[in-house]
Amino acid sequence: MSAQQAAPIASEPSKAPAADEARMMAAAKVVQRSLDALRARNFKRWLACYSPDVIVRSSQLHINNREELRAIYAYFFQAGPGALADPEILESGWTGERVFVRVKEQLGKGGPFFISYVEYEVENGQIIAAYATTE
Repeated sequence: MSAQQAAPIASEPSKAPAADEARMMAAAKVVQRSLDALRARNFKRWLACYSPDVIVRSSQLHINNREELRAIYAYFFQAGPGALADPEILESGWTGERVFVRVKEQLGKGGPFFISYVEYEVENGQIIAAYATTE
């Protein structure tokens, strides 16, 4: 794994009040925990980062809770190391109330590469929503 792949979510200081900055840092840690679990291929730990009522939206996905998330993503974790390549973080930070991550991903060993941009909403230590686009 390259240093770029292991790069943490951006944690540069902001001009926000201390309480807001602490909340944003806590949210970034939750998103980082989900990416770390993904890299470790630890499905249980990854899924625990998401609220039972999580919503995930993209042009291809409309997930309405953690059980739907489990059903859709279980394949990628169970199919072995070749099914899901480690995401390479290209950029990360905050936009308003959301943590964003722009990543280079690959589906399967030798599969196509694509760039994803995801904004995460985090509450009470769990991801409650993720909004994704593909470049």
